[in-house]
Amino acid sequence: MVFLTNVLFGLFFVIFSYWMVIARTRRQVLALSLAGVLAVALVSPPPTQAQGSLVVAIQSVLNVINGMIKTALNSINSVRTAISNLYKQATWPVALINQAKAMVTQMIGQYRGLMQNIFSINLKSATLPNPIGLENAMRNHQTNDFASLTSSFGTTYGGQPGRSHDDGHGRRTGGRQLENTEDERRR
Repeated sequence: MVFLTNVLFGLFFVIFSYWMVIARTRRQVLALSLAGVLAVALVSPPPTQAQGSLVVAIQSVLNVINGMIKTALNSINSVRTAISNLYKQATWPVALINQAKAMVTQMIGQYRGLMQNIFSINLKSATLPNPIGLENAMRNHQTNDFASLTSSFGTTYGGQPGRSHDDGHGRRTGGRQLENTEDERRR
């Protein structure tokens, strides 16, 4: 690349010198001078740091990473650590949670036998055949066993009472016709 640049620069210098020799007026000399300066400025720009070498470019990238980016990441990490410590101490205190778990485990162990005894108590109280059937229907843990429940209720307590109605004097009767002796005496 450097060799090609040197050859082109030499060729440009020879052509430029030839045109300067054959230029006849001041105007032509001025135009050729400006064109030459412009061409030299465009062909050979000043070297920059990035064009120095690959090692210098890598070193500058590492300097940026170890400088500003490292500082920002350290700040972010310290904020995360502070928030984590706040959660561990105030929001979810691990020691208190473990203490509560241990207390619950201890209480379960202490009361497990008593709870087992409570669940094994025989609560059946019916002694006659019809109430025993009703009690069994109520305690059989079948949520869709309405037929057995209604038939057991009917055999234990009798049929369901009829609809009550008003007897005309503001009294409600339970499906039976009540006699009003006072009304009958007045007649």
